[in-house]
Order: sequence, then C-alpha cells, then structure tokens
Amino acid sequence: MESDPVLPLYDKLNWDAPAGPLRCTACVPTDGHPIAGAYPSALWHYETILGPLAGQRSDARILFVLQDPRAGEHNFIAMPPEIHPALLRGGEHRYFCLTSAAWRALRLDVATGSNKPCWPTLETGHHYLRRYLTRAGTWSYDGFLAYFIDLLRPADALITNLAKCHFGGASQPKRVYRTCARVQMNDEVALFRPNLVVSLSSCFDADIATKYAVTLRQVPVIRLFHPASFEGREGRRARLIAEIEQYRAELIALKIPVDAAVRRWNADVQLTARR
Repeated sequence: MESDPVLPLYDKLNWDAPAGPLRCTACVPTDGHPIAGAYPSALWHYETILGPLAGQRSDARILFVLQDPRAGEHNFIAMPPEIHPALLRGGEHRYFCLTSAAWRALRLDVATGSNKPCWPTLETGHHYLRRYLTRAGTWSYDGFLAYFIDLLRPADALITNLAKCHFGGASQPKRVYRTCARVQMNDEVALFRPNLVVSLSSCFDADIATKYAVTLRQVPVIRLFHPASFEGREGRRARLIAEIEQYRAELIALKIPVDAAVRRWNADVQLTARR
C-alpha cells in the first residue's frame, strides 16, 4: 500500500458503511446511516493490473471526480483497500479500477481479444468508450476511466466520488455533497495535491469548488457529462473539446499533448458511432 496516495484516509471511509467501522459522522445527525460507501482508486491500482502506462507522461496530477456510490452492488464483490489489486480473484472488484471483473462486464475481453486487462491502444481505444458514450450496458465505469487516463497521460491520477456514502433516494441531498467536499475531499486533495481536476459529476459545480473544496480553488476543472446523463454522443464529444480549449494554456503548461488528444478523441468517437 506504499503507493496509495490517500492511505491515511481509509480509517475514515469504508465500502460497507453500515456494517463497517464508519468514522465519518458528518451527515449522521439528520440523514441516518448511509447505505454504502466507496474507496477511491489511484493510477497505481490500474498499473498493478494493466501494467505500466507506457509512453511519455505529462506533469499532470489528475483528480477524477464522479458523483456518489450506488446504494449497493450485487454484480461483484467489493474489496476493501487493504487487499492488493494483484490478489483480486473471480468476481472481486476494486471500485473505480479496471479489474478482471470489470473487464469481463464491459466485454473488453471479446472486443480486444485479450483475456487480461490492458491499456487502450490507438486501435482498441474506442471499445473502452462505449459505456461512456451510450449510457447502456454495465455497472462498470472503469473502461472509460482507463481511456481518459491514457488520453491525458498523467504523472499520477486519483479517482474518487464527490459524496463518499449513499443515503438513498434519487439523488443525495445537496448538503451531503457540500459536507463531503468540506470534510473529505479537502483531505484527499491535501494528500494527493492535484493540479488538474476532471469532473464527471454535475453536482461538482463552482459553488462547491470555491466554497467547500477550498483546496481546489486555483486548480483548473474540466467538467464532462456524467456517464448516466441523457446527453448524447455528439454532446459528449463537443463538451470535452470545449473544455480542453478553455484550459488549453493550462494543459499545455502541464505538458499534456492537447492536439494529439483532440485528434484521438474525435477519431474514437467516430469509431463508436460506426459499430
């Protein structure tokens, strides 16, 4: 666990929140015990399973922010962080990581011809995007997260939820998002020290970033559509390009290959539309 950037936080958060040693009580007085929680994953989890991210890396330290965990998972066995990713078996899954369970659920074994999870290539990258561009299919977001990591070539990456626990209902109370940003995300940011945020949550807005996740105030935030949103393929394609153009100078300063990333993104989106 020496490579895990947020290891000190794991005694505050747990997957099976009601049964586990829940120590975060920031929302308990009015919302009751959460149904489920979620651990973040880091680039080292991906590299343990997929191998080293090859090629030239940028200077970016990217924090990927999704929204909140689901109420429960019945498609896989959620494993705690003390289990090394290389030791996962069968249906065991590390949240936010492209494990063998996620690889099969996404049918990337069939699409790529490989039984072993691996990084996307120029030839296979569009297969990793299907879950993001179509909204249909599987519980796993881990394929398109691997794609975005490979596209932006970070020196390091951390993937987390804005809300660490699920309290039921169609969506979390907005107060839960604000509280988690203030109580938990600021600690994650202090440990990981990101210089770029890629948000896939509509709830991670300017209000939360400036008022609650105060440690992110000076960090560029690329805002993409959540994978469950109703925005179509073209809207998602255009949003990423617009966000890249808005922060072009900052991304170039981080040595992210902006023009190559845009070309690859456009080509892969077109390929998913044809098949």
